[in-house]
Amino acid sequence: MLKFQKNYTIENQSFEYFILLIFVLIDGLYKKVAPDSVKFRSNIEKTLLSDSEIITILLL
Repeated sequence: MLKFQKNYTIENQSFEYFILLIFVLIDGLYKKVAPDSVKFRSNIEKTLLSDSEIITILLL
């Protein structure tokens, strides 16, 4: 669980929670920013990881 400190920063309780937080942020941004030609390309149902998961792994 996140805990706010006196200087309004967020202290992460675990690295797993940090990863999940980054993924949720990236997934939300990706859905808003990525063009439809990228989001709905052919053979997308055959992929093992979503684009948001790949971007998260690359950033971490």
